[in-house]
Amino acid sequence: MLTLAFTASAASLTLKVANPVAVELPADVHFVGVAHRNLPADPETCPGIAAEAEHSQEVPGGDDLAADAAVNAAFLLLAESGRFDVVEIGSTETAPRNGRFAELLLPADAGALCAKHEVDALLVLEGLDSDVTEVGEQTVREGKEVFEAEQTLVGQALWRTYLCDGTLVDEHLIDGGQLRFEDRSWNVEPDVAWEELPPADGKMEGLGRMAGQLQARRLAPSWATVSRTWIPGGSDALKEAAALVKDDDWARAIERWGEAYEASEGKVKGKAALNLAVASERSGDLSLARQWVGLAKAAWEGGPVVKYASELERRWNVNEKVATRTSRALEEGVTESAADLPLALPARRETSE
Repeated sequence: MLTLAFTASAASLTLKVANPVAVELPADVHFVGVAHRNLPADPETCPGIAAEAEHSQEVPGGDDLAADAAVNAAFLLLAESGRFDVVEIGSTETAPRNGRFAELLLPADAGALCAKHEVDALLVLEGLDSDVTEVGEQTVREGKEVFEAEQTLVGQALWRTYLCDGTLVDEHLIDGGQLRFEDRSWNVEPDVAWEELPPADGKMEGLGRMAGQLQARRLAPSWATVSRTWIPGGSDALKEAAALVKDDDWARAIERWGEAYEASEGKVKGKAALNLAVASERSGDLSLARQWVGLAKAAWEGGPVVKYASELERRWNVNEKVATRTSRALEEGVTESAADLPLALPARRETSE
């Protein structure tokens, strides 16, 4: 999608360009399975939020509800990106643990799951854990002494992404700095202040949805609108090319700009090269765009050339960082281990008078 706007001396081209993702999956990955291996914690061995004191809230099955919401959210965002066909695998049969971040899926099992569900890659929620903390204290609001109750729900989710051969290409822990909900209530009566806090179980689905969206954005392309300046005038050839662009005949416009570049010197040569750089970016060839903008700068150090060169280089550098990081992951595998990730913390309530 593009929009054109012309003035006597300059024209703008509005493009939708793909934002780089944190992890670029190989081009032949089309079908992605989304699964979770999170199981509700056993209160006997992993008390978590089941070990409640007075005024602390128990969320029965809350982590499992959040895990389902995380998988659903990741599924939707990946599917809506248009880059992947997505298969929701749901809870897998290979989940021998009780809600903690341990006993991660083996690469061979990941490959087997890919084969079973006929997908090219597998996004797995290895575990999701949440904890509720409630703190109360006496304070003064608007000249009146009241009791303030504060409830904090924090979560952490561990995601892993595998290729169909079992290669681990991404391991990502989303911690409580991102998965966090805080609510406060105050009243003269402490019991009323506690009762007016919203129930924690009502937030579990939102916490899971956030965990799924944050992870899917690492893999799914999103789109941004950018504006590029090109030059419609300066010579008869450039004007003819501009008329062709108005008719959406970019192929012939590119030919005319190429002819103008070869036949001209100085400013006109630089303008023609700038237009060819913008046309190259429009077609998705950033490497060719960089070559043309280099030739444009050699012929003309005009403001539009300098501005576009900076914009293009910024986009190129970001894309290169992503490509390098992904290439390294594919060659070496992800070496960071999740074996020492934090376990569930019991919920607690602290009250200061």
